[in-house]
Amino acid sequence: VRMTEAQIGYVAIETLKGLAYIHSRHRIHRDIKSDNVLGSRDGVIKLADFGISRRITDADARMGTMIGTPHYLAPEVVLAENEGGYTSKVDIWSVGMVCIEMAEGKPPFHDLVPMRVLLEISKKPKIELADKSRWSAEFNNFVAACVRIEPDDRPSAKVLLDHAFLAGVKPTFIEDKDVAAKAAKE
Repeated sequence: VRMTEAQIGYVAIETLKGLAYIHSRHRIHRDIKSDNVLGSRDGVIKLADFGISRRITDADARMGTMIGTPHYLAPEVVLAENEGGYTSKVDIWSVGMVCIEMAEGKPPFHDLVPMRVLLEISKKPKIELADKSRWSAEFNNFVAACVRIEPDDRPSAKVLLDHAFLAGVKPTFIEDKDVAAKAAKE
């Protein structure tokens, strides 16, 4: 399933609100992926599966365990042992990967086995939408901000909530509820 920019923006806003909250509580989710971003028919978006989330004692503390779902892992998670760990910015990378999946129907590296995905991510690839011309400059910029190679260059969830891509997003997931209700009956 591919989503419109408005739908992707709505899901991104709600996901970032959840992340801003848990990051303010010094927690890292560590497994943001499409399976863990749940949406109801009436537009309620919730983060799920906090089974591998961890509390960090200091906002600048770094985690060192490689854990999560390969297709959504930030390079610093894959290289944690060699590069000194990671922070909550790994969740931001994963938001970018989920946005790409919502746009294209599959995450980057979807055609590779998990071990090969880890190898590719360890090379610190430039990740972007496959057909950038199909999407607005704001959406391309939003994805690029989320998947910056250097974690310190990635904005926080709180800062991303003010991104231009999210500025005009409507407060409802389904743009026309009458159309959605009719489609549900068919």
